[in-house]
Amino acid sequence: MIESFKLPFIFDVTDVAANLDNFVNAEWLPHFNTSYYSGNWNGLSLRNPGGNANSLYPAPNMISEYLDTPLMAHFPSVLKILKKIECPVNSVRFLRLEKGAVIKEHFDNALSFEDGEVRLHIPIRTNDKIEFISNGHLLPLQAGECWYINASLPHSVANRGDTDRIHLVLDCSVNDWVRTFFPKVDPNLKDNGMSSIRSEKDIDSMIELLQNMATPTSLKMAEDLIANKKPKSMS
Repeated sequence: MIESFKLPFIFDVTDVAANLDNFVNAEWLPHFNTSYYSGNWNGLSLRNPGGNANSLYPAPNMISEYLDTPLMAHFPSVLKILKKIECPVNSVRFLRLEKGAVIKEHFDNALSFEDGEVRLHIPIRTNDKIEFISNGHLLPLQAGECWYINASLPHSVANRGDTDRIHLVLDCSVNDWVRTFFPKVDPNLKDNGMSSIRSEKDIDSMIELLQNMATPTSLKMAEDLIANKKPKSMS
């Protein structure tokens, strides 16, 4: 299983940062899961199910088609980047971790190359005191780089610098273009035994956490996880 991977290209994010200057005082949406972080962790949604700019987190198994939100029109620089990503790009967000904020160690269920979906991070603004740790390893993400992060593994982020950290985060479907960057991983997801789907105990714990949060989004996520649990064997 691949933990993280820096793709072999780099983007000029100068124009993206300039576009973001127009949104310094905009209403950034706080990440819904407040138990995961301290300080301010928020974002702007540019593409999600249904194209709703007021929804930051794409809940799993949503039926609605992924559409650009009205905010996308303000970011031609992002559209330029997306043209170079030759795979289906589903969710598109800016995620901002403000100075002094910490994202606690957590994992996302079934969000990895082996599960058919990759999360790509493109740092737009960062500093040398960001601590992005994935599965126990410190990742040296630099502005303009494009990193695959296996979000199904434990990961955490701390911004110990004096400036905000902003990443462009893309959730993409695996296709042949994506596979060219992961040549050592068998693309046969059913047979390679490397799915990052957690044990039934882990899933139950995640469902309980989401239900206890009792927000509309967390309850919908819990329902989706319950609906997709494998039935217990009757033998």
